[in-house]
Amino acid sequence: MKKIREYLRIFSALIGGKTFAPLRLCCEYFFNHREHKVGTEITENYGKYFLAPLRLSGKNTLRSLRLSVTFFLLTTISFTTHSQSNIQSLIDQGNQIYYSDPDSSYALCCGAEEEAKKSANNEFAGNIALCKARYMVLVTDYQGAAMQLNIAIQFFSYKEDFVNLSKAYSLKSILLDRIGEKEESTKVLNEAYLISKNHGDRKGEISRLTNLTLNFIEDNQADSAYKYLLILETLRSDIKDESQYFVEQNLGLYYALIDDHTKAIYYYQRAKVVSEKYGMQDSQATILSRLAESYRELNMLKEAEEAGLASYHVSIENSLIFEERDAIEQLILVFEAQQKFELAFEYRGRLIDVDDRINKLEKVQKLKEDEYRLSLKDKENQLAQKELDIQAEKLETAEAKSQSIILGAIVFVVILVLAFTVMIYLRTKKLNQAIELSRIILEQKNREVNDSINYAKQIQDAILPPTKYYKSLFKDIFVFYRPKDIVAGDFFWFDKRDDKIFFAAADCTGHGVPVQW
Repeated sequence: MKKIREYLRIFSALIGGKTFAPLRLCCEYFFNHREHKVGTEITENYGKYFLAPLRLSGKNTLRSLRLSVTFFLLTTISFTTHSQSNIQSLIDQGNQIYYSDPDSSYALCCGAEEEAKKSANNEFAGNIALCKARYMVLVTDYQGAAMQLNIAIQFFSYKEDFVNLSKAYSLKSILLDRIGEKEESTKVLNEAYLISKNHGDRKGEISRLTNLTLNFIEDNQADSAYKYLLILETLRSDIKDESQYFVEQNLGLYYALIDDHTKAIYYYQRAKVVSEKYGMQDSQATILSRLAESYRELNMLKEAEEAGLASYHVSIENSLIFEERDAIEQLILVFEAQQKFELAFEYRGRLIDVDDRINKLEKVQKLKEDEYRLSLKDKENQLAQKELDIQAEKLETAEAKSQSIILGAIVFVVILVLAFTVMIYLRTKKLNQAIELSRIILEQKNREVNDSINYAKQIQDAILPPTKYYKSLFKDIFVFYRPKDIVAGDFFWFDKRDDKIFFAAADCTGHGVPVQW
């Protein structure tokens, strides 16, 4: 800071008209010291430097004016460069800590977005949207995630940024999988894989292959999963960082699928080491649940209990509600296998509590999404109307100009009319395309909401006791169950314990409100 003050004093002296010789040195130092603090100090002196020509007269005025303009340009370039650097830094930090601290990662992305708005910088719009969408998928804000992904995909396609375009498609496939669109999810993921492979993005290729194997494993397509796992094995030397976790996890899942739980445990343990090394808390909770499941399948109940409890505690400590639910389900099965029925009953109560919290979370999220969607629609209508008004005003101005030019020269008027006709046509065509795109987006949003509600209905039907079960308990029995809306807030339950049969019919708060599952 001492050195920069010296150069500022030199700048003050040369503005005063004493000398212009030190300008080159001052500019060189300016470009080599663009830190925030330096920029702040220069800003404090900026008014004095820029207004200095008003204090000069005679032949020095022109030279002083040139110097002030030069300084203005240097300051603008410096601040622009600093702004871009700061935005990129926030995004990079968010990406680095995502697996260990998703909430802070999202906060950094929002900070980058605010910084971009302040400096009117759109160069990072796609990266910011992708960063936000990733977190929104994690916290089940699927509507918000879909909107951010559309922004990211359009941005990266226009920029021909194939590395990030592949990432955006991969995240979109995860989103589709979460809402039950399995077939479409695999299709989009395969597209992401081909983008990475065709453009030499080895890291992206490995990530997409990993996700493809997971999709096939979850669909019980062992042969297809094995095919892609073999490709991954050929790329193992290039698999580094957090990516190692997902490869090891998928290998474990594959062997669990074909009932080779000994090998599954081997790969799960390797995945657990990677998750601990890189602080991947959600992944650590998940892999511990997987270990508990495979230990239980091998009747290693003590190890299964330890792994299940470890998963449960990691989930609680990091507020991972879905991982907490998985851990509780595994622990219930382990306790029942150990004939620890009191503990099993206790954890069933915790499972009910977790399901209740998930229900409330999703209901609140659904209400927020509805409010946001209505707000967004109003803004889109306002923007469309404003654009129409601007276009109309431009057309009126163009017509007035063409009429005045006709009075001067007929030939020139003809040429000008043709030029304006082409311009009007192109602008009108562009506006129509924008309106059509808005219509398509609105239709897509409406379709996604309806699909989400119907999918919630399927999930609700799946958790109710099957007809075959309660008919096996009573000779003559039927259940009349008709929700007021698509998804009901009521449910019924049957269970048999020893020679006693328990049943319940419950009425929950929020009856008749559709829920996004």
